[in-house]
Amino acid sequence: KGLSSGGYAFCIWILLHFIGVDLAIVFGLITFVFNFIPEVGPFMAMMLPLPVILFDDRIGAPFQTMLLALVGQMSLKVVFGNIVEIKLIESQQEMRMHPVVIL
Repeated sequence: KGLSSGGYAFCIWILLHFIGVDLAIVFGLITFVFNFIPEVGPFMAMMLPLPVILFDDRIGAPFQTMLLALVGQMSLKVVFGNIVEIKLIESQQEMRMHPVVIL
């Protein structure tokens, strides 16, 4: 989980940095920590940069930038939650389960 959270936080930092959000590294670190809170943590971390984007007067189109940041973060969470974490769990022998046990 730590490896997956670190990769997800790094991608969030890169996304927010290229969008031009101030404190992108801070939001990346917060995302890393919040990703350990099941279900709601990543979504709380997605909402934190939105006021910074909205009230930054240097951004020409804040609503489009907010939408891009939100959709980008959600897309990254889908990829990491449904592909990366599953592959990391699958690769560990002691974490494998038979499909009948899961059902």
